[in-house]
Amino acid sequence: MSTTAISAPLQLVAANWVWVEMVLARRFGRVPELARGDAEALESAIGGGSAGATASRLFAEVRVLHRRNSDKEKVSPPLWRAADFDGKLGQAMKLAQRLLADRLRAMYGSMAFDVWYIGAQDPVMELVLGMLSEDPADPDRKITIVRLPDAPAISDKRFRDVDVVSGLGLFVGLDFSEQPATGGDERTVTKLDAEAEIDLALSFEGPLFDSDEKKPT
Repeated sequence: MSTTAISAPLQLVAANWVWVEMVLARRFGRVPELARGDAEALESAIGGGSAGATASRLFAEVRVLHRRNSDKEKVSPPLWRAADFDGKLGQAMKLAQRLLADRLRAMYGSMAFDVWYIGAQDPVMELVLGMLSEDPADPDRKITIVRLPDAPAISDKRFRDVDVVSGLGLFVGLDFSEQPATGGDERTVTKLDAEAEIDLALSFEGPLFDSDEKKPT
């Protein structure tokens, strides 16, 4: 008598952490130092609810580069003032969406995997996710939109959605029932040196990318 092993589906967590940081900063007037750990927390929450599914991660993040002796040194987490979010981070968020969309588009027709997306409402990303939902390489693909409270997210009947707080148990220490922080003195979350440069990085790791010869940094 033989047995057949049933492998759990591959999961891809595609996250725009620039958007996540911007949403939290605008709401609470600060940048909770959560984004780095939340990549792992989100992966764990998704994998834990998917019967042993194996998760890969694709995420965009901002890094700040400081000039030292004519070289660039990466500093993380990034350093920001609250007022910078509407300008510099707003532009970085839009570029991050395109980087994520381009990388996801390149995965069309490659192999079977489900997608969990946490990021802004974006027409290009919606088109790419729609394309992936009709991918003949995985006709049973499930695409899930992870929502942050009070933040516009992609809404499409082809995709399911889950709330990041009630559905995944993340950000539970933040009270989203309160009104967003407004007015008063600007809260300094961090300071950005005059000679610092903003760098947007797209990173990926996990089984879906193990065959890639070179990973972007």
